[in-house]
Amino acid sequence: MLSQGGTTYSKAKVTFTTANTMTGQTDLLKNTKETEIGGATGVGVRILDSQSGEVTLGTPVVITFNNTNSYQELNFKARMESPSKDATPGNVYAQADYKIAYE
Repeated sequence: MLSQGGTTYSKAKVTFTTANTMTGQTDLLKNTKETEIGGATGVGVRILDSQSGEVTLGTPVVITFNNTNSYQELNFKARMESPSKDATPGNVYAQADYKIAYE
């Protein structure tokens, strides 16, 4: 629970979005280093929630806060993933935006 100026929030909705997804893979962030020298090819980045569940881009993930008015954490993970067997090693960079709506 978070309290600010008399308002109490018990949860938040976190929504991830991006302008760059892999072709044909709407929930894999595109590796924008792929076309550069030393960039990995055939891989994207998937965002995961705190339980390692796959996050759907554009769909809110509901986080329920602890029942104390203290420091709260929003934990997410990321993993590299290849939808094909043609991946090559190299540098990976992907970017997502997020929006938090408190309730």
